[in-house]
Order: sequence, then C-alpha cells, then structure tokens
Amino acid sequence: MLGDKEIDVELQRLKQELLFPDQFTESKMCKESMQQASNSLRHSTQSLQKLCSDLRIMRQKSVNKANASHNQAQKALIEQNMAAVFQHSVDKAVHIRLAEAMKARVEQVEATLATLNQHTQVLENLLEIISRY
Repeated sequence: MLGDKEIDVELQRLKQELLFPDQFTESKMCKESMQQASNSLRHSTQSLQKLCSDLRIMRQKSVNKANASHNQAQKALIEQNMAAVFQHSVDKAVHIRLAEAMKARVEQVEATLATLNQHTQVLENLLEIISRY
C-alpha cells in the first residue's frame, strides 16, 4: 500500500506528464536509447568474453607447442642433430613469445571487461531508477 508521500509524488508526476507531454516523450526516447546502449554494452561484453576465451585457448596451444619443441630439441641434442636442435629451439622461442603476447592481451581484455561490466551495471541501475518514474 502506498503512503501519502508516494501518492503525492505519483500525482505530481502524472500532473507533469499531462501538462508537459513532450518532456515525457523525450524522457521515453532517452530511456529507450539507454536501454539500447545497455544491450549494446552487454553484447560487447559477451564478444569480449568469447575473445578472451579464444585467446586463452590459443595461448595454451602455444605453451604446448613450446613444450613439444623443447622435447624435440632435447631428442635432437641426444642424436647430435644440431640443425634440428637449432630449429626446435627457434620454434620454442617463437611459441613462448606468442604465449607471452597472448597473456598480455588476455590481461588487457580482462581489464576492459571489468570496466565494461561496471559501466553496464551503472547504466542498468540508472534504467531501473528511471523506470520507477
């Protein structure tokens, strides 16, 4: 049950809507625009989460390839195949650098995701407040 204060606030809002209908049309458009922005932010968040997941998978593959190259270089060393040792060592170095670069990108994407989630939450809180009126 609404108290006297809530009823007064609602009556004031209705009065304003009747006296100044254009303001409420603009308000509705603003609310719809904010809703679209919220949906867009949510979609962007999902895309970034997918990107982050893909980067983690690619990073793990590079780590696995670096380990495999290390093992192959060890075998080649035992066989005294210096050309293979060199090639596998280069492969290992390349995959380690790729893994490090992807790790840095994952950290950047995660930081961006955190910021984006905060902004989305703020926008959704504003929308919730606006929808009460």
